[in-house]
Amino acid sequence: MLIELYGMHGRGIATACRILAEACASSNMHVQAMIVDGSEPTPGNDAYASKHTGVKTGYKSAFLKFDKQVADKVFDEPDFIVFFDNIELKNKVLKENSIVIYNSKERIDNSIYKKRKIKSHFVDAFSIAQKPNIVMLGALSKLCNKVSATSVKAVLKNYKMSAQDFDEGYRGVK
Repeated sequence: MLIELYGMHGRGIATACRILAEACASSNMHVQAMIVDGSEPTPGNDAYASKHTGVKTGYKSAFLKFDKQVADKVFDEPDFIVFFDNIELKNKVLKENSIVIYNSKERIDNSIYKKRKIKSHFVDAFSIAQKPNIVMLGALSKLCNKVSATSVKAVLKNYKMSAQDFDEGYRGVK
């Protein structure tokens, strides 16, 4: 199972990835995780400003691969993609029957999704919390039967985070 998380810096992508990794590991799964910054620093883009001002901008992505058996180290063709912000990834390869979850007030569909049988879901995370990470983890947990809500909530306690936002995302995903 491969999950990709995307969002702007400061949205809690790295924290969400760590929480998911710990929840999966506590469920006796082998886990591989990687967190990366999104864009190259060239004049005129947010990554360039970040490099020269010290302020983190641009987008961040995280990849989490887990299974009961040790998996290969290839991080492509995700089963789930979770967008914490409205980020369009051009040329992103999505495998057939994957699931996309958006932080949005309404469903986002496109012709590629229909053609490849990709399911699109959404939850309005910003109406629930300023940082959407825990809300989006709730939505993911509801849609992905391999990520136990109980395991994620146990890890949230370790981070001293309330499960209320998680529960709102779990109930609010459409």
